[in-house]
Order: sequence, then C-alpha cells, then structure tokens
Amino acid sequence: MWYRVKERKAVPYRRVYSGATTLLGAQTAILILSAGMSAYPGIPSESLPVSLVDVGVIVLAAVFCWAVNFGLVLAALALYNPTVRASDLFENFNEQLVDAAAFGLGFVSAILVVHQPLALLGVMIAMVVFGRSLLVSQYEHAARIDSKTGLATAGRWHDFAAEMLSRARHHQTNLGLLIVDLDHFKSLNDTYGHSFGDDALKSVAEELRSEVRELDACGRWGGEEFTVLVSDVGSAQNVHRVAERIRLRIQSIVLQPPDQTDETVTISASLGGVFYVPDETTTLDELLLAADSALYEAKNDGRNTVRMTTAGTAQPPADDRGPVSTTDSESGDDADTETVRRQDSE
Repeated sequence: MWYRVKERKAVPYRRVYSGATTLLGAQTAILILSAGMSAYPGIPSESLPVSLVDVGVIVLAAVFCWAVNFGLVLAALALYNPTVRASDLFENFNEQLVDAAAFGLGFVSAILVVHQPLALLGVMIAMVVFGRSLLVSQYEHAARIDSKTGLATAGRWHDFAAEMLSRARHHQTNLGLLIVDLDHFKSLNDTYGHSFGDDALKSVAEELRSEVRELDACGRWGGEEFTVLVSDVGSAQNVHRVAERIRLRIQSIVLQPPDQTDETVTISASLGGVFYVPDETTTLDELLLAADSALYEAKNDGRNTVRMTTAGTAQPPADDRGPVSTTDSESGDDADTETVRRQDSE
C-alpha cells in the first residue's frame, strides 16, 4: 500500500493528532487486555470457559480501540467546523467496516504466529487483495461522484442518461432534459473567493436533489453547469414546470459571505430545456445540443429565466452570449464545458 499510494502533503499538527488518536486507542485496548485476560501478554487460554472470556475481552478491547480513535477524530472535525451537522460526521460510517476487517485479520494473525506461522502467508495474500479492492472501490467512487457537490460526474451522468434514453425509446415514454447554468458565477468567485463559490455549488446541488426524483438523473456537467434528465415527464409543459421550480429554488438560496456578517448573497440561474418524444434517430448529444441552444436564449433574454426548445430543431449561435460569456461560463477550476461534453461522448 505504501508503494502504491502517493503520500499527500498534510499540515504537521494533523499528522501528530492522527498518530495520537491511534496510540490512545491502542493504549486503551492494552489496559482492557491486561485487566481482563487470564494471561497478558499471551494467547487466550485453551480451557473452557476461560478461553471464551479471553476471546470476549479481546473483542471488547478492539471495540474500545476503534471507539476512542473514531471519537477523537469526530471531535476534531466538530471543533474545526462548529457548523457541521451530525449527519455529515457519520456520512461515511460504513467505511468503518474496513477497520473491523483489519482487527479481524490482526486477531487471526496473532493466533497463527503462535500455532502455525507458515499460514501467515495466506493472511498476507488476503491483506494485499483487500487493500487492492479497497483502492479500486475508492477510484470507482471518485469517477462517479463529483467531490464538490456530491452529484454524478459528467461522465457518469452521460452514461446513465444514455441508458434512460434507451429505455424511454423502448417503452415509448417521454423525457425532459435541462441544463442549469448559474448566472455571473465567475464574478461570485472573484468577489468572495473560490471557497465561497464551492459553497454556492453545494447549495445548488442540495436544491437539485430536493427537487428531482430518485429515478431521474442529476449531475454536475462542468464548472457552474448542471444537467437534469427527467424521465416519464408526460409533456413539455411539465418539463417547463420542473425547470421553473428549480429556478425558484436556486433563486431562494441565501449565502453568508466569509467575514461579512451583515451581508447576504443570493444567486440565480438560467435554464435551457428540451422535451423528447420517442423516435429512433434522436441521440443524447442532440438533446444536449438542443438544451444548450435554449440555454443560450435564456442568457440572451436577461438570465434568471427558463427557455424550452425541441430536439433537432435548434442550433446554438456562434457566440451569441457576447462578452458576458466568460463571466457566466467560467469558474476557478473549470475545464471548458464543451470539451467535457466531447470527451464524454467519445
């Protein structure tokens, strides 16, 4: 693992604190083992019921070792960010199963060292495979989920939307596709900083998740643009209603700038949408092109509005957004959105 993972730079005090939490957890386990086991240091007794008691003490020590470590880490996170919600602290709680697996392998290794040292080779193989599979799952998650918003990445959204389009064509059901573009987002970044811009993106993502259904596809398309694919929507009027509700949700967001307690900031968004009637020729890229054309129209009509079009009938102007396009389409860490689209389509 050490050779496979590039070590990231970290603030020194965080390294010290992380090491201290591990040591404190280990010392807690040692206290429990020394107080409860029949022979410590040593292996569990081979006679019943003493052996069962020893095993129970080992399990208890492992639980307390984990609890002390995990609790101290949560305390540090809560102190670092007092506004964080408790649900956010436990968001990735299922990852603690990794620690449980490590404790289990350690327990088996301790027994094998005494009774069958050669069998440790099997444990080593299991540890290597376990570490590799963990890395693969983390890479897959990073490829599917946008780290700033928690929504699907552009590539993942494109794949899922293509599947939805195929199902809609097969079952002869309608779809609605929306592109959401935040207005004057670059100015927001330039005025308040990129961290504040990230907070705005997270707030928009939360509103999108609240509005769309679980069976719909919602993702971050790139920069300050988001995409929404609404399945089995019924009519173009329904697509427009969904888009208008999203626009109003974003318009209602109130953000508190850093170090400015008396000022609040609101944001707005322009939306372009397209209604899909099942046929055998329209592709997802054509739907995206039509929705993008409607988005250009919304931008040119003053922003903070919704415009709809029909797939295959609209083409975006060469550069109809004029000089304001760099303000509304760029953010501090964005790649060009059109480039992202081409990459996802290849």
